[in-house]
Amino acid sequence: MKKYMVSVEIVTAEMDLSAISRILGIHGSTSSHNKGDRRGLNEVWDMTTWKLESELEDARPLHDHVDHLLPRALPAIARERARLPKDGHVYLNIGVIFQTVSCGIALSADHLKRISEADMDLDVTTYPSSTEV
Repeated sequence: MKKYMVSVEIVTAEMDLSAISRILGIHGSTSSHNKGDRRGLNEVWDMTTWKLESELEDARPLHDHVDHLLPRALPAIARERARLPKDGHVYLNIGVIFQTVSCGIALSADHLKRISEADMDLDVTTYPSSTEV
């Protein structure tokens, strides 16, 4: 069984969360953070990371998360791309938690086309749920 953590993210050193949210007209998720915010006990974030996370159950299929998230984020990103920070890295972040020996994901050609047309990158990270797989 796989579980998914899916978000659209904008990472920048030039802008804070409130400015990004104002430009897009969308408030980021609570896991977003500003450059300079505390990160653990003795560190601070060196970049602002604005996140819009899928609100679906993590056990739902990946395509459900992507179908839920992209229509919420892509129109605003496409419309306001020129106003977003020049150093901004915009991407779809997919985290996969799995319990098997190996893990793969599948995205449709339509999903990949929409991500590409929005000039977004794709980042996939896998997390084995146990070291005993």
